[in-house]
Amino acid sequence: MEELILKEREVKENIVQIINTSGLPAIVIKPVLQDILRQVELVEQKEYLLAYQNAQEVKEQDKKQGGDKKGK
Repeated sequence: MEELILKEREVKENIVQIINTSGLPAIVIKPVLQDILRQVELVEQKEYLLAYQNAQEVKEQDKKQGGDKKGK
């Protein structure tokens, strides 16, 4: 968990540094960040759906294994 927090901080610092050194006005940076946010939201949704599907598959496997044990 600590590693994740450090990575998050590093990403934020890198983004801020890139913005500050770009020399671009906010009117240009804002739409770029909005586009990136949309892309991240799509990835987040895909990750959630994949995790949900995996959890359902594990649940089904547990049911099958539990059913096999009861039948023995």
